[in-house]
Amino acid sequence: IEMASSSNYHSLQTQINKRFSAGFQFGVSWTWSKSMNLVNGNNDAINPFLDYRMRNYGKGNFDRTHNFTLNYLYPIPRLSKKLDNPVVKWVFDGWDLAGVTTFTSGAPLGIGYSLVSGTDIVGGGGAGVDSRVVLTGNPNLPKSERTEYRHFNVDVVRPPTKADFGIGNAPKDPIRGPGINVFDVSLYKNIPLSHDEKRRLQFRFEFYNFFNHASFQGVDTGTRFDAAGKQVSTTVGNYTSTLDARRIVIGAKLYF
Repeated sequence: IEMASSSNYHSLQTQINKRFSAGFQFGVSWTWSKSMNLVNGNNDAINPFLDYRMRNYGKGNFDRTHNFTLNYLYPIPRLSKKLDNPVVKWVFDGWDLAGVTTFTSGAPLGIGYSLVSGTDIVGGGGAGVDSRVVLTGNPNLPKSERTEYRHFNVDVVRPPTKADFGIGNAPKDPIRGPGINVFDVSLYKNIPLSHDEKRRLQFRFEFYNFFNHASFQGVDTGTRFDAAGKQVSTTVGNYTSTLDARRIVIGAKLYF
């Protein structure tokens, strides 16, 4: 059975912007949201033999619980106000610090499986039937126990059986992928070319992923079982990708 995309979406949005007399300004936005649906897109299939309200209803693939963003601009105080000489003014005056910090929750993920034997456990080739793994416990690990090789608890994942036509008991969204944790920072050096500073040359030093930490994204969720039901995949639970490492961009901009 194919269905048109239908979802329930709820969100709470907050935003604060503040500008100070000295030029410092910042903005904070935070969104809490929840998206529940049966299918993620038009013409996605559901299981025709089970109650789709129980089997297919769950978090949408674009559900993100938290989305937090901080942006700021800070004109660094001029040192020439304390040490009035041309060298200090040229080197230390005219600097601005700016940045954007983003924290976003991870996306819901399902857990797939394959069998070494290739046995058909759903019957009839499995057309139209979504076969899922069996969970014997909570696959979600506390953050303190997660590593780059173990994002979720693989030990509680078992293969479905032919006796129940491979139905399994896992929901479509038992775990979440890693979220986004990114700090982008910029430094600007403004060199005035006129007394009113309307004409100026600006050198820009932009740092993406300023702290150069690994922000993992992809997760291998494909379990693989042998004939005895033993997990044989050596990569399941591993992170498979990250956001870009630190990038530094240097440029210049002329205001006139």
